[in-house]
Amino acid sequence: MFSKILYDTRTNKILRCQPKPHGSAPMPSLNGLCKSARISEEEKQYMAVTEIESEMLTNQAQKELMIFNGNAVPKPELIIISDKYKINISNDPTFIITIKIKGKHKPDISNIEMLINEISFNMPLDNYQGSKTIEVEEGRYTIVCDDDKFISESIEVVAVE
Repeated sequence: MFSKILYDTRTNKILRCQPKPHGSAPMPSLNGLCKSARISEEEKQYMAVTEIESEMLTNQAQKELMIFNGNAVPKPELIIISDKYKINISNDPTFIITIKIKGKHKPDISNIEMLINEISFNMPLDNYQGSKTIEVEEGRYTIVCDDDKFISESIEVVAVE
């Protein structure tokens, strides 16, 4: 089964993904996708379509895919690792976060925005990996990537007295 993806050529943002209708109905056209995505006539000139060989809806496509050279490809994976997941702060109130970006199509970046309990910090990268030492107080800390160019899972670190 196929799906057609509508994206903005200025940003490569996926705006709509529609699977092939069942039965004999044809794939949606560029105009049909623009209408479905509520794209104005003035903005249509910046829209383009591409197809994928799987059945996917918009939310899933935005979460799992990115546009690279006019094609929809899987987003790279960002892996977050901690050297400690439970910290005794009376011994050492620090831990080290390490990130690695894996995937065939990686963006050309030198740093990435991360979040600890929704507080932003910048992680410098060298050859698609980086690490940072974090000092904490007692509590629970959720670390997550704050960039939708990647597929990533959060991690949790607990600091106790």
